[in-house]
Amino acid sequence: MSRATTLPAYVPGRAAVPGGLKLSSNELPFPPLPHVLAAIREASVDLPRYPDHRATVLRERIAAEHGLDTSWVAGGAGSVGLLQQLCLAHAGPGDEVAFGWRSFEAYPVFTALAGAQEISVPLDARTHGLDLEALAARVTDRTRLVLLADPNNPTGTTVSAEAFHRFVGRVPPTTLVVLDRAYHEFVTAADAVDPAAALAEWPNVCVLRTFSKAHGLASLRVGYLLGRPEVVDSVDRTLLPFAVNALGQAAAHACLDPVAVAEMALRAGAVVAGRQRLARELRQLGLPVSDPQGNFVWVPGVAVEPEGIATRVFPEGTRITVGTPAEVDRVLAAVEAGGLARTDAPTRAQGWLDRLDAVECRLAELADGGSRPGLTAPDPDGEERWEWAQVWAHVAEFGPYWLDELELVLRGAPGFGRTKKDPHRVAMIEEGRGLGAAIHLRAVLEAMARVRRTLAGLDDTAWRAASRHPTLGVMDLDAFLTHFLIGHYEEHAAQLESLGQTGGGA
Repeated sequence: MSRATTLPAYVPGRAAVPGGLKLSSNELPFPPLPHVLAAIREASVDLPRYPDHRATVLRERIAAEHGLDTSWVAGGAGSVGLLQQLCLAHAGPGDEVAFGWRSFEAYPVFTALAGAQEISVPLDARTHGLDLEALAARVTDRTRLVLLADPNNPTGTTVSAEAFHRFVGRVPPTTLVVLDRAYHEFVTAADAVDPAAALAEWPNVCVLRTFSKAHGLASLRVGYLLGRPEVVDSVDRTLLPFAVNALGQAAAHACLDPVAVAEMALRAGAVVAGRQRLARELRQLGLPVSDPQGNFVWVPGVAVEPEGIATRVFPEGTRITVGTPAEVDRVLAAVEAGGLARTDAPTRAQGWLDRLDAVECRLAELADGGSRPGLTAPDPDGEERWEWAQVWAHVAEFGPYWLDELELVLRGAPGFGRTKKDPHRVAMIEEGRGLGAAIHLRAVLEAMARVRRTLAGLDDTAWRAASRHPTLGVMDLDAFLTHFLIGHYEEHAAQLESLGQTGGGA
C-alpha cells in the first residue's frame, strides 16, 4: 500500500451549482484591478521562459514595503505553499507540530506529509478562538512549529497582542511560531497582534502573508514569509523550482504600487462593511455569530446551506465568505426563508472523542509503566492469547488499517474489513512484537490524532453511513467505532491492565 493512501487530503470549498453563488473559499468578490491586469498581459510574452526561481525583484519590493532587508523575505506558492515548505524544512519523524483545532485544514495535512506528530488543541469553547494558554501547555522540547492562524480559519477570531506576547514567552526558543496572517488586511480589532513588532521582538517568530485574499490573486498563487534570514534560508531549500510563476510575480509587484494599494484598501474596507452587516443581521435572525475578523463570518453549531449558495459547512458550524452587497442580500434572504439546519454531528462526535481521550491516557500510563508478565485471557469469540509485546504490536497496527477502511465506508463502499485470520494482520503483530511499548505508543498517538480529525469532519449525513463486514454483517458508524477503533483501543487497554495482576492473564 502506498504511503500516500494514509495521508489526510486537503478538502477545498465546494463549487456552486450552475447559476448559484460560491461563498465557500473566502475569495475576493471583485475583479483584478486594471493596473494589475496590464502587468499580467505584459508578463505573458515571456510564457515560454522559466520565471525567476526566487522571485528576486518581488522579494526586494516586499522587503522595501516592510522596511526589512531582502534576506528577511521568502516567496512561495501562496501562504499555503510556504506552510508546506516550513513543515518540510523544520519537522520530521520524532518532531511535533502544534496548532489549535479547528483551524486551517492544511495544518494536519502538511504535518503528516512531513512525518511529524500533530498536537491539536481544542479552541476556546466560549469564544471559538485559539486557546493560547492550553496550546502553550502542550508545547514540548520536541515541538518544532506552532501554527497560529490569525484570524483563525474558519472561526474568524483573532488573538490579542498581550495573549500572543505571553504565549511566545512560554514556548522554547527552539520552537518556531508561525503567525499565519492570510487575512491580515481585513483585521480591525484594536488589540490585534502587530506582525512587525512581533518580528522585531521575537527571534523565533515568522509571519506569513498572501496576495490571494485582499489582493484578489487566488488563481496566481503568490505568498511571502517574513522572518529571520535563517528561517528564509530553510524554506528556500524546500521551494519547488519555479513555484511562483512569472504572471504571479508581475501581478503581485503591481499590487504593491501606491495606486493599487489604495484601491485594495478601499475594497478591503467594503468587505469589512459587508462582514459587519452580515454578522449583525444574522445575529438578528437568532444565529450565534462569532466576532469576525477575516473576509468571512462563522456561525457555530449551525449548518447554513441555502439552496443555490455554496457555503463551507463543518461539523462545528458554517463559514460564509463575504461577497458583494447584493450577494450578502441573497444570503440573508435565503437564511430568513429557512436555509439553515441545526446539526447534532458535533454532539455525536464529542461522546466518542471523550472516550478516545480517556483511553489515550490509559495507554500512555501503561506504556510508561513497563512490561507485565503473563498472557491475556482468550477472546470471547476466539482462542488468541497474547503476551504484553503482542498486544502492543496489535494496538499500534490496527489504527491505520481501520482508519483506511473507515474512509471506504464513508465513501459508500458496499463492503469493508478483514478477519482475525488475515495474514497481513498476523505478520504485523509478529513483526512488531520486538519493539518497545514507547515506540508503539507514538504510532497509536498518530492514529488517534487522525481519528480525532476524521470525527471532527463528519456531518450528519456521514454519521448515517453503513457498510458490510465479511463476518459481522452490516455495521453503522457507531458499531464501526465500537468494534474497530475507539472500542478496540479500550478492549486492549483492559487486556494490558489485566496482565501481571492476580486473577489476570495467566
